[in-house]
Amino acid sequence: MEVFSLGICCMAKKVQSAPFQAILAFAKEDFARLQLASEVQYELNVVVFPEDVVLNEPVQQWPLCDALIAFYSAGFPLRKAIQYYELRRPASLCDLYMQLALLDRNKTYEILEGAQVPLPRRIVVMRSHPDGHLPPEQENLNLHQQGDGQKNGDEQPPCIATSTLGKVFEQNGDWISFGEEKMCKPFVEKPVDAENHDVIVYYRGGGARLLFRKKKNQCSQLDPERVYVRTDTSYVYEPFLQGDGSMDVKVYGVLCVDTPGPYLYAEMRHSPTSHCEVHRLPNGREKRVETRLSVSERAFSIRLLEAFGQFVCGFDLLRCNNGSETYVIDVNGWSFVKDNDEYYRQCALSLAKRLEHEIACRVRSWGDHSTKPQCAP
Repeated sequence: MEVFSLGICCMAKKVQSAPFQAILAFAKEDFARLQLASEVQYELNVVVFPEDVVLNEPVQQWPLCDALIAFYSAGFPLRKAIQYYELRRPASLCDLYMQLALLDRNKTYEILEGAQVPLPRRIVVMRSHPDGHLPPEQENLNLHQQGDGQKNGDEQPPCIATSTLGKVFEQNGDWISFGEEKMCKPFVEKPVDAENHDVIVYYRGGGARLLFRKKKNQCSQLDPERVYVRTDTSYVYEPFLQGDGSMDVKVYGVLCVDTPGPYLYAEMRHSPTSHCEVHRLPNGREKRVETRLSVSERAFSIRLLEAFGQFVCGFDLLRCNNGSETYVIDVNGWSFVKDNDEYYRQCALSLAKRLEHEIACRVRSWGDHSTKPQCAP
């Protein structure tokens, strides 16, 4: 029996998580069952790349595999994983180049626009770092910072000099402008760096709400003294939209190779823009309620998944005006639903079918299955 190897390349904490382990276990069962109907049967071998190897060894020393699941989380060397992919060329279930784009909110929004996914209006203010140097994707701007962006009361607001594109950033406490674009409070300020989760909502008349990754039972904090926006790095500004019922929607999608298309699961939760505390169940999990996506929401969700090419992808929606409008407000990349066996089984079945599809593609390219080529040493 031939062996088909699935490589898992991510941080150890992710692959050891209960959701991932459950999905892998179900996927092995589903793969074995699907292979019973195949003329040529394969055994699935899951190869977990050791974290110390991924972090410290050259890609030439990484394990070999036929198909690869690799995804970014804090500390993961994404560019190194891309080098491995380019060296070995396994069937990649998660587009690694798109994962680079997901680290930049501006690039993410441009991809969403291209896929005709509804987004809030936005102003993107690109700035240099405090040392005066621009990140590679921002080299077309040359902005010079004046002020720390956090002055309050009667102090003068910070100002930004003209960029090479001829745009000037200004703010007066109730609005901001960048070139000819202007936005009045209330608005949301998000770092262009998607790994920076320090988001701030600014209210008209002064005051702000600081959003951050959950710390025990806290997800946001009011700051009544904050008036002016930050000027230390690049930010995206969007109008503050109040979600229906002060809720937002977390969507989890899984790409499938067969009909009826991607599997989508959605949950509502209390939005951190309206609640300081996390609402939890007796077991400690965040309180969430399953919700059904509308026809239009499902349609643009499918376009989103296909645009980013991730086998598993989570993203956030905001429903406004009694459900008449829905916007995508964030794309999270690889993320799982917790404590949901139905989701695990759907994800596992999709994974097994995807691997079977990759085998079929490989067999066609190999010609005779008995002469499966070996990866280069």
